[in-house]
Amino acid sequence: MALTPQETASGRFFTRKVIFYTGDQNAQSEYQNGVWGLVALHIIHKTMSFPTFVFATWEQVDNYNDQTNQNTENLRFHNILPVPPFVPPVSPPPPDIPVTRAHPIHSQIPPVNDAVHAAFKAKDPNTVWQYYKLIGVQGNPVNGPPAASAPIDDLSYYYLANIVVETNQTLQNFTGAVDGNTGKTTAFQNVYLNGAAGSPFQMGGCQGCHGTQGQAFGGDMSRLLGVAPGNSIHPPETIDDDEKVLQRSFLERQPVQQLRYQ
Repeated sequence: MALTPQETASGRFFTRKVIFYTGDQNAQSEYQNGVWGLVALHIIHKTMSFPTFVFATWEQVDNYNDQTNQNTENLRFHNILPVPPFVPPVSPPPPDIPVTRAHPIHSQIPPVNDAVHAAFKAKDPNTVWQYYKLIGVQGNPVNGPPAASAPIDDLSYYYLANIVVETNQTLQNFTGAVDGNTGKTTAFQNVYLNGAAGSPFQMGGCQGCHGTQGQAFGGDMSRLLGVAPGNSIHPPETIDDDEKVLQRSFLERQPVQQLRYQ
């Protein structure tokens, strides 16, 4: 995301110079240069022991004060007008929603962060990675959702979410699937693990979302692989392609776009 000059000079963010575009949503033709900082990171990795992938997520430490459960950076979920014809138009859009972490970080995670930060700083006291913290890890799918009275760590594991990437409360409490009409979570067995007791699972958090948007589309927990065929019949268009090529590519993408709102 874009950083303030003070944040850029703080040394607390991994930064890169980027080009980004502004203007009307349907014609973002004005390019800008800026220094942006890393505020959130997901890493997924498939192994023989974890065929449904290991999901891990990190945040920049200033995003949210987990010790006091305070939104110190005034993070908000920004509501925008839905884009017809895939969803009904709403005017005006709902107000922005201040961010709250729905489920505390798992109790085993802070000691891991302390140990890793100590190791980093022993090598380089000024390392930027001391300002990033692990939020949680999902490895084995479990069937749910857990009862609201379940142990906090069980809820933290099942509903693993990054407060920047999964900002809204629907994604922070994701389980099964999301109803495209109501925006609420619904029951859906989204993760299949051949030979595992209890499979298929109604999983939540990162793994459940990737099961819904990846495995359910035949993409092996990858959204990109799951929807790729609709965009991969031909080589991607280039910036100087003619109108016919661009129109063909647009039409090929429409079935994939519509799936997002069903």
